[in-house]
Amino acid sequence: MVYRADVSDDPDHLRRELAVLQGRLAEVEHERDALARLAAFAPKLAAQHDVSALVRDVTALATELAGASFGAWFATVDELGHRYALLANAGVSREDALRFSMPYRSTVFDGKGVVRVNDLTTDERPHRSTVQITPLDRDLGLKSYLAVPVIDRAGLVIGALMLAHTSPGVFTARIERIILGLAAHAGTAMDNARLYGDAQRLISELERTNSELDQFTYAASHDLRAPLRGITNLATWIEEDLGTQIPAKVTDHLNLLKNRATRMDRLINSLLELARVGRSRQQPERVDVTELVHETIDLLSPEHPARVLIVGAMPTLIAERTAMQQVLLNLIGNALRHAGRPDVEVRITAIDRADEIELAVSDNGVGIPRVHHERVWQIFQTLSPRDVVESTGTGLAIVRKQVDASGGRAWIDDSPAVGPGVTVRFTWPKQKR
Repeated sequence: MVYRADVSDDPDHLRRELAVLQGRLAEVEHERDALARLAAFAPKLAAQHDVSALVRDVTALATELAGASFGAWFATVDELGHRYALLANAGVSREDALRFSMPYRSTVFDGKGVVRVNDLTTDERPHRSTVQITPLDRDLGLKSYLAVPVIDRAGLVIGALMLAHTSPGVFTARIERIILGLAAHAGTAMDNARLYGDAQRLISELERTNSELDQFTYAASHDLRAPLRGITNLATWIEEDLGTQIPAKVTDHLNLLKNRATRMDRLINSLLELARVGRSRQQPERVDVTELVHETIDLLSPEHPARVLIVGAMPTLIAERTAMQQVLLNLIGNALRHAGRPDVEVRITAIDRADEIELAVSDNGVGIPRVHHERVWQIFQTLSPRDVVESTGTGLAIVRKQVDASGGRAWIDDSPAVGPGVTVRFTWPKQKR
């Protein structure tokens, strides 16, 4: 009987097989560790709003994860993708990084995908000319090359990670997948950083515009008030000079003049108040709505036989006290002023909901025709002539703007169950949004 040795019994073969398995295991462990680092890095990357720091961190991590000798991030600087700028470099000076194997010589910026070359000196691919070796490449002994596009949410190539090594075959398919994953996170993070930067610039411009508007508003109001005070004073002096000899018609005209000046002064105050809504915010505090309504009623001091009633329990919430009181002052004041009857009864009720309260201010006055329910929210809109009912026409405009700024909504209840008069409802969050 002749014994034939099985190749699997060959110690050298077993050692080779074991070495191959150990190599594959090392690759898997490296990929696992790299993916774990990438997963840990992703949240930090998403929170990074500094573009310079973002590209620097990504380039350094890509170079480390790929085991590259050199790394660089190039970005397009024009919409056609014909010009490029070096944003970050790792393992090589900026001057050298600008010169060696620029990614624009590859297909990566044309949106055709990844370029991976095992050996730049022997690359025999049909499109070999897309990667050209510069004298510096030869000086540095570069062989392995990997260029991965960085793509934004719109699908545009906004940059490329370029990696190189002095040994051939360093960048495997596994490495390519890892760097592609990093590039995907980087593209999203670049979008976020740019959006954040744009938002900060817009906020800064808005704040500057608001400041200029404040200065203009206060200057204009001062210039407008000065002649109004002069008109009122002049009318008063004429009355004093004429004394008892003043004709009744002249008295009526002077009273009309003073009333119009007073109305204009109130209108200026209302416009200033409207301009400040939503821009001058206060620290939210605990507000007992029952106490706030009583305080508001005291400020308005309705004349008998008019009455303002609190019906049912009122909640307590966290809110800007002055903003809510401004809304109540305008709504209760409007109900007293426009009811069309001296014995008007104003009723205030509240509904406590999950995360907000709903307040209603109702009266038994002449009401508002349904066709005008949206019109009355506009500035300067009144249903009665101003000489009949003194009004600036800004009250409901201020109410809606203030309620909107606080995260609620305001409307006129037009349901049949409401009955005569008008009911204005508004919601207010229990916590500051």
